[in-house]
Amino acid sequence: MNIHFVCTGNICRSPVAEYLMRDLVDDGLAVSSAGIAGLSGYAMDPRSVEYLRLRGVDGNDFTARRVSRRILKEQDLIVGFEQEHVNECLALEPAAISR
Repeated sequence: MNIHFVCTGNICRSPVAEYLMRDLVDDGLAVSSAGIAGLSGYAMDPRSVEYLRLRGVDGNDFTARRVSRRILKEQDLIVGFEQEHVNECLALEPAAISR
């Protein structure tokens, strides 16, 4: 099972969700994230890293990326944080409507 979180820049919300979910689930679940306007190559926002740290999760190794059709095709469940994120994912990969 592949779960993918999508936000705008992939430096705050979606990577926090990714890292928290990874921390909660078994190794049999693949969790990832990207942004519709992803700041590819950027580190996670320091406030998000601190938020994770306070919960015992290390987010220092994160690198942001932009969502793509290829990424979306690989996912079983796609979670957009806003309607805009969902709309952009569907524009890239209309078949993602069922996921």
